[in-house]
Amino acid sequence: MDTVNMPAGEAPYHHGDLRARLVEIAIDCIETDGVSKLSLRKMAAKAGVSHNAPYMHFPSKDALLDEVVTQGFARLRSRISDAGGRETMAKGDWADRVKSGFRAYVAFARDHPGLYALMHVPGSGQGAQDRPEAEAADADAPGTATLRGLAATLEVGQKLGRVRAGNTNEMALWVWATLHGIASLTSDDRAAFEGRSPEAVAETVLDCLIAALTGELRGGTGLT
Repeated sequence: MDTVNMPAGEAPYHHGDLRARLVEIAIDCIETDGVSKLSLRKMAAKAGVSHNAPYMHFPSKDALLDEVVTQGFARLRSRISDAGGRETMAKGDWADRVKSGFRAYVAFARDHPGLYALMHVPGSGQGAQDRPEAEAADADAPGTATLRGLAATLEVGQKLGRVRAGNTNEMALWVWATLHGIASLTSDDRAAFEGRSPEAVAETVLDCLIAALTGELRGGTGLT
């Protein structure tokens, strides 16, 4: 068998799922050190591979961050689905299950502040620097997929008679903006909420959000 002599100190190329491993390492580094200190060379060292190996999967740091954002949104959607239950919803349990999903959204942001912040940096996860213009503008960006999931949940609620009439796409935007606001305001314990914990404040707002969606909140939301 032919052999290849590698320079001293050079780690061999990792033949496992290096792409996935690099993403995991990147997420850990983002949470501990922040995005600014992330580099493909550092990722290679942590993965135990040559400094060139990551470039077989990611041509640049931005490409790696795009994949991190994609995985972040996928994990967020999975966490929401797990919390709300994946079986078919019924009229009697729609509100409780959706609230559980919303609660999971807020918890995800609190548990993964660095990743969550990166996911909501304008342009993150779009891959525009590496994709043709038409492809970069498609509707399958990670955030759009999450928004579609929210709209689909609201559509189910309307069919069950639990959600007030209205454009579910517009309502989904409003819901996401509300969840993002809750996540931002309760991200730490520094904000003053009249002596209440961030978790208690989140629960109160989520109750109001569900009540507004179901038409039980007096005055509604103003959405049509």
